[in-house]
Amino acid sequence: MKWHPFVTGREYPVSQIIEVLRKDIESGRLGFVHEKMQLLELYEPHRSEHAVFTPFGGSWGGTPLNPNTWKKQDGGDLIPGYRQPRKRKPFSKKLRIEVIAKTNGHCYSCGQKFNTPSEVWIEHIIAFSIGGSDTIENLLPGCRICNYTRQNFTPNQIQRILSVGSVLVREMDKATNLGSDILTFLRAEDTRRRSRRRHESYGFLVFEAERTDA
Repeated sequence: MKWHPFVTGREYPVSQIIEVLRKDIESGRLGFVHEKMQLLELYEPHRSEHAVFTPFGGSWGGTPLNPNTWKKQDGGDLIPGYRQPRKRKPFSKKLRIEVIAKTNGHCYSCGQKFNTPSEVWIEHIIAFSIGGSDTIENLLPGCRICNYTRQNFTPNQIQRILSVGSVLVREMDKATNLGSDILTFLRAEDTRRRSRRRHESYGFLVFEAERTDA
């Protein structure tokens, strides 16, 4: 079930969008969204009072956030209570090599061996959005599939999924093709995600402000 009331392609008053996001912040729903949502030109009172909802993948999840979007032109807070996330710096080549070496060139979660640097996703043990550092002690190398499938789960939930999944995989392999079908599906999804990224200059777009003539 979607946790937002918006319909793709339909215009909504900016005030309504702000109210929904404010409630989500108060309820803690945006705890992991700070690094995953990009809102472009959401609030431009001199141009438009409406915005068009254009989600990626049918929801707001899985998109990077531009903190500047949440500020009015006069510098005031657009959404009370919103905490601007810390600025991110790209990992240096030296740090990436050191992180990959921690697992001898394998995904820390599934054990897959990395064949090229582009296959590696550097992940935080303690999430950056809640204060985790970019030091090597807090970083591990993961593959794309593990990165996407674990992003909405806590470490305890991941442990349970792995413990139960290890049994289920053996059972599925005995009598069905479900295991291989799931893996094929995940690989196809990964390919589609990478293809979409190449065609979106700003990553994933969630809102596009309606431009109107002055």
